[in-house]
Amino acid sequence: QRSANVTEVHARTSAIREPPLANCNHVLLMFSVVQPTIEEAQLVRFLVTAEASGLPVTLALNKADLADADELNAWKERVAGWGYGAFGLSLATGEGVDSLAERLRGRYSLVAGPSGVGKSSLINALKCAQPP
Repeated sequence: QRSANVTEVHARTSAIREPPLANCNHVLLMFSVVQPTIEEAQLVRFLVTAEASGLPVTLALNKADLADADELNAWKERVAGWGYGAFGLSLATGEGVDSLAERLRGRYSLVAGPSGVGKSSLINALKCAQPP
């Protein structure tokens, strides 16, 4: 049986109420272009909540391999008009994962988004990409 001990408690540098989380310095919002498709109102709610944290926000659009290129580009242009860059990626093919990993390097990120968009798959892909 494995056990762990708390050896040090750091001062809070940030705090988010929902979900309760302390000391992160970045928010990664993840949506998929298809399966499930982006619902604009839901995306806006996530963005507003993320912005309220006062932390930098990155937007990732997964399942680019399944989406029509025009549809992906239309969403990138739409969110650019709102002041956000978006990373298009495909966890299935690995497209865009390295660029997103570089963006996240050295950050403690809250990963949020709707169900089924690939949040767990992204975390697993990033864990596998970590040097030992």
